[in-house]
Amino acid sequence: MNESVYTRSEQLLGEDILNKIKGMCVAVVGVGGVGGFATEALVRLGVGKLVIIDKDVVSITNINRQIIASKETLGKPKVSIMKDRIRAINQEIEVVSYLDNFDASKASLILENGVDYVVDAIDSLSCKWDLIKLCLDNKIPFISSLGMGNRIDPSQIKITTLDKTSNDPLAKKLRLMARKENYDLGKINCVFSSEIPRVNLRPPSSIVLTPSVSGIYCASAFLNFVLYGK
Repeated sequence: MNESVYTRSEQLLGEDILNKIKGMCVAVVGVGGVGGFATEALVRLGVGKLVIIDKDVVSITNINRQIIASKETLGKPKVSIMKDRIRAINQEIEVVSYLDNFDASKASLILENGVDYVVDAIDSLSCKWDLIKLCLDNKIPFISSLGMGNRIDPSQIKITTLDKTSNDPLAKKLRLMARKENYDLGKINCVFSSEIPRVNLRPPSSIVLTPSVSGIYCASAFLNFVLYGK
């Protein structure tokens, strides 16, 4: 038997689904704690093209939770580290990377790359809302990761829609913004934690358990979209 990187995936999902995944382009905006794990999972699922967007460099405080962070990668752009990591797993994946922050003025980074699905792993509230609106206005399927900081229990993380979120200050602000601009909260897919934040630190503190699981759930949401169209 001739085995490949995706032999076990094909046995589980089938050749048709694997080929469908290979033919898709996914954008991950923010490749830190959540986005790094989401990207890792998307690569191992077999996505054929990835667009990764992030302006940050690796800092020492990232090492406790980000898959791309180590003492060897300190000071290096996160998109560069992630791009190398992707190619170390599968050289056939097309990777488009932007050392940039996303906001409303950067819509072309998504629209000009033929993106089929978006993973929103942005920390900034205004930039996150810009990306969500772009996806809604252009009917691009997406998943948005909400607040994972100041939490430690990954069992309370779930995939849902914005109207069904609670105990999340970020989600509350997004709900207000969406209602103000007459967007349907039920169409905003998200990964959120129902855990009450342990402390009210700014910026939020985080350990590896919650952002990593949120990233995996984002990739799971993508697979659900491929399998079931939702």
